[in-house]
Amino acid sequence: MEYNFNKWNVPIIQEPNELMKKLKEFNLIGKKITNIRCVGLCYDLTEDDIEDEAYNYYRNKNVENLAEISTYENIPLDTLLLRSVQIDEPIIFYFDNGDRLEVDYSEASSLKIGKNSLPKNIQYGTNIPNADMNIVFSNCLNKKIIGFEVSMSDELLDDFTGSHGIQEPENQMSYISSFEIKLEDWISIKFNNFFDYGRVYIESAFESEKKITWEELKKGIKNI
Repeated sequence: MEYNFNKWNVPIIQEPNELMKKLKEFNLIGKKITNIRCVGLCYDLTEDDIEDEAYNYYRNKNVENLAEISTYENIPLDTLLLRSVQIDEPIIFYFDNGDRLEVDYSEASSLKIGKNSLPKNIQYGTNIPNADMNIVFSNCLNKKIIGFEVSMSDELLDDFTGSHGIQEPENQMSYISSFEIKLEDWISIKFNNFFDYGRVYIESAFESEKKITWEELKKGIKNI
């Protein structure tokens, strides 16, 4: 079955307290992540975007052969890149008890989130997937959820696009700016949005946990 935002039978959540209430209702505290999957394309893991990130990484180091070593085929294996994906279809987390957490957060203060609510064989509806999340977020595997955090603001922090026909939240006391799944060992999976895309990335007290070597990351990327 192809993914369709409007046919996914869970409510749109737009208010921070409502999101926290839903996350708690899922009863996932203490559950261990065993597998992670993106239903669709990771837009920032295409060849061009990886070259851009490598370029910025080495530009800050003032290397002389910048153009050469930021070319996809020549990126040094020890280059450190962010553990981050930009998506517009759900990311799914699988747990040791068989449960699944599904998240599509790609509009300002507006997301759909479900537990075991999408078909197990759900397929992409827009663009074919191009990355293995078990490699991108390898440092999250076999770690237990210890909590959640929802960050809020008193206004929308991003432009509202009206994607999927979502109505813009108005006259609320607060708006969702981001949220985190907190794991063991000071690692969090953080979610926010950029226009009508969602961003999922690692936050940690340790800078090393936020990044991954190109040698490891490239094993999980499928050029399409």
